[in-house]
Formats: sequence, structure tokens, C-alpha cells
Amino acid sequence: MPYIFRGNLRAYLCDECREPLRGVIVRLYRPGQERVAGGDGDPHLLNAHEVEARATLLLGEATTSDDGSFTVRIDDDQRYDGGEIVVDVRVERIDPGQEHAPVQVSLAVVKPEWQKGRDSYVYDWRFVVAARIWCYIRRWFDAWVICGRLLTCREKVPVAGATVRAYDADWLQDDALGTAVTDAAGHFTLHYTSAQFRKTPFSPGINVELTEGPDLYFKATLGPTVLVNETQSDGRRRGRENVRHCYCVDLCTENARILTCALTGPTGCVTGQAGLLPDRVLEVVTGTAAGSIFSHYTLEALYDGNVVAGAVIYPGGGGTPDPAATQGNTPVVSGTLGWVDLQKLAEGAGAGLATSTTFTLTLRVFGTGGEEQ
Repeated sequence: MPYIFRGNLRAYLCDECREPLRGVIVRLYRPGQERVAGGDGDPHLLNAHEVEARATLLLGEATTSDDGSFTVRIDDDQRYDGGEIVVDVRVERIDPGQEHAPVQVSLAVVKPEWQKGRDSYVYDWRFVVAARIWCYIRRWFDAWVICGRLLTCREKVPVAGATVRAYDADWLQDDALGTAVTDAAGHFTLHYTSAQFRKTPFSPGINVELTEGPDLYFKATLGPTVLVNETQSDGRRRGRENVRHCYCVDLCTENARILTCALTGPTGCVTGQAGLLPDRVLEVVTGTAAGSIFSHYTLEALYDGNVVAGAVIYPGGGGTPDPAATQGNTPVVSGTLGWVDLQKLAEGAGAGLATSTTFTLTLRVFGTGGEEQ
């Protein structure tokens, strides 16, 4: 039966940021006598002689999709016995980037634990390339990347849908490097090449950049609102000057008028709550209620469309249950919003609780001007 080697490849840009390896060629080999990644447990670049030497050991290859996934089929005619496999990745282009001779990296020696299926053996594998390897490869292809996150300064709430622009603080003119839009978590990724920060008023005839990397500063907007408005002087701060091919940054804003509202669940029952409510069985409700204009939030437990009075208990001082509280007065980010008193819920549902019963939880977040999310 054939062997199906399925995998996914990603690479670190920094400790907080990864990207999928798109459009790279994954090659599977039988182990040979030459030095491979498994020799010291660390991926390494191969020279042309090493690549040529393992050509006769090739079991199969495939190109990764946009999310870094790939599938390699090893057919019976390869006479593979299910043993160790050397995994290489060959990079022929990084977009956007410039032309360069292909680069091949030996990633790992893998001992697959094959699962027998109906008509093949299958193995699933995941690997993340270290930043020092991947960013070194990016350098060869003149492929530069900025990975960042935009949050509110005080509450650390992600700002979604914002347009972020990056610039190089040049002596002759400021070079626009590119634009990106933040996702739901406030993340953005911006790709560029050195041509974008080596421009002069005389480009393309004369391009000048005395240092290797750009001196970065940023601007960000959300609709008509200016969230971040850095200047050239920010690009000349320590840590922003002459950045490398992979650069990660955290930006914050005091100007975002946002409310964030998300229910991630009831997550299970607790009893006692450190002795504060020893006779209650409580369902923990988690999520996010925050924002730069946060005022308070409310939770409602509904049965048959009607609010069950007294069923919700909010956090008080120190985050412990406060049965006297009528709303949540402290911002919560991916934490405990409150508790549902299951006894009160049962009383509100009446006889219906003995059969199949559905309850609805509603979260509302309010801003300082009465705004509701």
C-alpha cells in the first residue's frame, strides 16, 4: 500500500508571530550518509553538492498551499519500508521578493508513526521553522516583513479593521513601505522589498540607502479617526532604526472609541466559590467585555424569551462573586464575566427543567456615552 505523508509548515518571524510557508517545495528522502538535520537536531541550509548527492534518495515531493499544508504520496514502486524520512524544504521564490537561486533547507529526520487506513498508510506532521533560519532565507530573496499588533493603550483591547501604514524615516524623503488592515485580534502583516525604502527623488535612476534596513515609524486610522500618528523621530528611536528583514512591533492607541463584546461560553460548574457561596452550584460564564470607552456590562439569562431574575451573579472586588451587584463594572478580557446560579435558573424555568430545556445568555457592553455593543 502507498504511504501518505501529510503536513503543515509554518515559520517564526519572532516569538509572537508566525506565518505559513506558502508555495515552497517539500521533499522527502531516505536517510543517507551525508550530514542531515537530525545530526545535531537543528535545520540547516544545504549547498549545491549536498542537494545533488541526495537526488537518488528522493521518495516524493509536493508544493505547499497558502496555509502551508502539503501531501506527499510515496508509491509502492519506491519500495519504502515505513522507516525514517528526511524532510527538506526548497524555496524558489518569496512573494513579494526578488529573484534568487533556489535555497534548500534540511528541516528534520522524522520517524513516522503510520496509521493504517483502508487503502494507504497515513501520517500527519507539523513543523515550525525557527526565525533565525526563515529570516535568513528571506534576506536572500530581499523579502521584508513587519508583523504587528494594534491595541488600546490602557485596556489592551485589540483594535480590528484599522488601516496601518509603515514608513521609512529617510533623510531626503519618507518612503511608504506599505499598508495593512488589522484583523479581529488586532494583528497585521505587511510585506515589502528594499526597493521601497531605497527610493530617492531621482529614482529609479538613483537609489540610495546607506544602512541595511529602514528606520520604521507608523500611522494608523480607523475610518476618519487617527489612532496612531508617529513621526520621523519615532523612526530614529532605538529599536526602530535599521531594522532587519523580520520585524515585530506592538502599537497602541489612546484614540480608539471601541467596545469589545464576546461570549466564549459557559465552561462548567463550580461549587462553593472559596466559601463565599457554599450552597450554590454556579455555571461559569467567560468572554470579553471591554473597550476604550467601557462603562459597564450586563448578562441576562433567558428562559422561553423571559429574563430569569437573580440568575446572574457578577464579579465584585477581587473577581469573586458578589450577589448584590447588578452589573459588571470592571473590564474583562478573555476572563470570567460572571456566574449563573443554577438553582435560580431552575426556579425560573419551573417544570420545564425536568425535560429538554434551553436557556439563552445575552451579553451587552455599554460605553461612557451610553453606546451599546
